[in-house]
Amino acid sequence: MKKLLKGLMMIGLMHGTAFASEGPAVLLDESDETLELRAVLGDEHTFRRSVRLKLDQSFGARFSFLPSDLRQVDGDAVIDRSNITLVGEHELRSAAPQDFEVRISNVTVPGTYEGTLDFMLEGQEVRQPPRSFRLVAQARPELTLVDATRLSARRVRSGGCVLGVCPGAWLAEHLLPAELSRDEIIFTVHNPTAVPAVPTGAQVQLKGEETSYTLTDAAFVDVDGLKAVGPHESATFAVGLRRGAIPPERYSGKVLLQLAGQAQAAAFPVELAVREGPGLALFLMLLGIILGRMVKHMHDRSHAMAFALSEVRRVQQRIGRASQGVQEALLRRLDAVRAEVTAHRLDGVRAELERIEQALEDAVMPATSAAIPVPVSSGATHRVGQLLARLSGVMPELSRHDAAYHLARPMLYLLLLMGLVAVGMQAFYVGAGVTFGVQPLADYVGIMLWGLTADVTSRSVSSLRVNS
Repeated sequence: MKKLLKGLMMIGLMHGTAFASEGPAVLLDESDETLELRAVLGDEHTFRRSVRLKLDQSFGARFSFLPSDLRQVDGDAVIDRSNITLVGEHELRSAAPQDFEVRISNVTVPGTYEGTLDFMLEGQEVRQPPRSFRLVAQARPELTLVDATRLSARRVRSGGCVLGVCPGAWLAEHLLPAELSRDEIIFTVHNPTAVPAVPTGAQVQLKGEETSYTLTDAAFVDVDGLKAVGPHESATFAVGLRRGAIPPERYSGKVLLQLAGQAQAAAFPVELAVREGPGLALFLMLLGIILGRMVKHMHDRSHAMAFALSEVRRVQQRIGRASQGVQEALLRRLDAVRAEVTAHRLDGVRAELERIEQALEDAVMPATSAAIPVPVSSGATHRVGQLLARLSGVMPELSRHDAAYHLARPMLYLLLLMGLVAVGMQAFYVGAGVTFGVQPLADYVGIMLWGLTADVTSRSVSSLRVNS
């Protein structure tokens, strides 16, 4: 009888792998001869593998699934047997093969684990030899930013070059920090896992917060320095920028690094603030100053013209009280003066009116011939005065008041104007203009109005009287 049973068991082994040394047994499919499970650690920490089982008899039977603990080969980590389950009802209804799922959960430490799986039919008294099982849990490559949670950068838009000369770039280099003129965003990543992370490609996704404008690939250069990052190592990469193709705006998005063997790319948040170049801002500020001067000039000319006409009328009233013969000659000269005022030629009006009034006084009251004594300075004093005049650059015929007016006033005006322009650029562009140019109307009109107020302020201070 024993020989017969052994013969039957040998026949069963010829058709598949049996676990029983006696009686009916659970057989594994030939494709599952080597029970090994390879997977990458993910967020669920659960591994799955399908196994195909069958009976070496025609009638069905229930069985028990008896796994052992899985122990790490090169470490002390252990996966408890309670975390190893066989999904589904543990029953084989016939000799036809059936698929079952082996599920291993709570795998948190990467490494190679070994253990056994035992399938035992109900009612069997003799334990079947267990099947060896190997689990290879690979760590998922991961990259994290070093000393930061997001990338943050500020840049100035380049452009405005004429015949190879870029005044805007020159102004940006001298007005703004050097970091704002760089054509790349440099960042350092770290690989905290025990497996190398191999970047195979990169993509930048940025969208404007105010205008919802999405930057295209034309605004970027391929990420430079892509290379494998070893376990527990760091590496530095650079995202190239075409600053001339990026409109002023505050952008937010991410840099994606595709890693070899991974469906999901490593993502790094990015904030990029781009401002317009300083060339147009400075031009509009100077334009505002010029407009301010033009408005003041027109106001002064109109005021001077009104004053000149009032003086003409005053002189005309005085002439009206003179004799008829005197009136005819002086009125002709007065009409010529009025024509000069109407034509906005006011330079010689005051002097001509004084001559007309002097002629009127001479005609009414003949001038006396009494001489008025004029003090004469000594020759030495006169020569010293001429020498001092030449050294100071003032004409000898100018008084101290004239010298102060013609020299100090324009110098004070230029100094104040330069200071106010510097303050305006600092306040409206350098300091508060992180995204200058996003709203062109408000930004540029505001800086031009500053130019107007700067000119008004400087002229108000420089127009102060200089007393002797």
